[in-house]
Amino acid sequence: MYGLVCEFAECNEVDVSGIGCANFAALGQVTAWNPATVSPQGPITAWVRAASRSSAACPEVDLRVNVALNEHPQLPMNFAQLPAGLLHFVAADGGVTDVRALPRTPTWARTTGPDQVVRMSLEFEVCVAAGVRFAGFFAQNGNPVCGLIP
Repeated sequence: MYGLVCEFAECNEVDVSGIGCANFAALGQVTAWNPATVSPQGPITAWVRAASRSSAACPEVDLRVNVALNEHPQLPMNFAQLPAGLLHFVAADGGVTDVRALPRTPTWARTTGPDQVVRMSLEFEVCVAAGVRFAGFFAQNGNPVCGLIP
């Protein structure tokens, strides 16, 4: 059922941690997402995991973000076929960037987990200011998700 993430025999409501996350404060249309009424139904984000690291390419904090999306008809087999405007990174200041426009090309993989759930995995890197605590992400007509930066 749309709006649920099922692993093995257990199903739970999808993550909507973007609701209440400062990154999404000015994005009411995104945080108003409701799986019962959204049309057309967008890709479901299963998780957003962020990790900071140091890099010569970034003078502040080089953030590596891993996003897993449940298989969906709008999601292609590779990044080059990803439609513009489908997947978005939400910065701490609320700025929204299409992942296709990020300066460093993300990696894209289709994986099948031990529970036989097919997911698309996207990993991208972006520079953020020191002290940023969350990375936001959403797919068009999908659930808003914030990942804590440890």
